[in-house]
Amino acid sequence: MFGGVGFMVEGALAIAAMGGGGLLARVGREAVDELIGPGVEQMAMNGRVMTGWLRVLPEAVEGDDELAAWARRCRDFVATLD
Repeated sequence: MFGGVGFMVEGALAIAAMGGGGLLARVGREAVDELIGPGVEQMAMNGRVMTGWLRVLPEAVEGDDELAAWARRCRDFVATLD
């Protein structure tokens, strides 16, 4: 689907390392607007917006701390799903 390695939480995709670089981050519809900024954009595939998902460009994840923060945010969101 996205050409990378995905990480699941209880059977739901939470975050993925994209094949072309960066992250596919599942943050939920409510968090998208507050997180969009430099290097972080709404995810779209084949021209279709993926509601609740962000594309995090490589330059927005400068080190292990930022990567861990994204992973925690995605894990925490997916844990709220039924």
